[in-house]
Amino acid sequence: MSATGTQATVRELAGDRYAGRRVGTSGGRAAATWLATQLGELGAQVQLSEFDVAGVRELYATPVLAWSGVGQTRHLEHRRDFVEHLASAELPHPRTALLTKVPKTDSGTGSETGSETGLRGRWVLADATTWGRACELAEAHGAAGVLTVRGTDADGWMPKMIAGPPARVVPIIAGRPEVHRRLGEALDNGLVQMTGSMPLRQITTRGRNIYARFPRTETGGHRGGDGSVGGNAGLRVVLSAHYDGVGDAPTSACPRPPTTPPGWPRSWRPPACWRPRRPGRWS
Repeated sequence: MSATGTQATVRELAGDRYAGRRVGTSGGRAAATWLATQLGELGAQVQLSEFDVAGVRELYATPVLAWSGVGQTRHLEHRRDFVEHLASAELPHPRTALLTKVPKTDSGTGSETGSETGLRGRWVLADATTWGRACELAEAHGAAGVLTVRGTDADGWMPKMIAGPPARVVPIIAGRPEVHRRLGEALDNGLVQMTGSMPLRQITTRGRNIYARFPRTETGGHRGGDGSVGGNAGLRVVLSAHYDGVGDAPTSACPRPPTTPPGWPRSWRPPACWRPRRPGRWS
């Protein structure tokens, strides 16, 4: 395995023509076809197998998030300042309403204080520990939606994801910690109006597995657990990785590493010494 070959594979799979390689897309299918061709050229018997994938989140337009209060108006940037929450209900068009915080719980009765009048028709600001309760209250009292918090990666971006918890009844938007903090501070000093949309839906699509079986070769030997040295007649090696990505956003490209599981190489091509000595599969 050469550095040049690995770099070429990375550049290919991260290329624009695959559009992020999300499962079920033309880019994902094209990536599978390309990988199958490469494995075939290495001498493998290749088989493609399709399967159903349910609950894939599809962001079909760019979400909107803006707020105004205390003499300022902010229009926030998707994936830099806020991102879709995977439990969000679909909200295709912007919704404008006042923002409020999650009601406090009465220590004596355990009930919410003023929840019905305080939440109806409003966006609800919730932190990472209270967003579930905020959703329940928002659904029960007719709130506009929930704004919670989510961290960023090392480069300050909020990465895209396509699978997560079951969808709620209300739309949910996740802001970066600084945005969440500023909204809380603005609420402490007066009224805050928020406008948000979440054009996110769940779809069922078709995925593709790639199976590659290499012919048996009897070369060299190996040392067994008892210290004996023998041939590799009983040796079978199975390697697996995924090649799909999360897909590009509607108006921008998302990070597209060829494969992401920790501990696996960033290229599908393994060193020659990893090739199976007996019939085995890569998937």
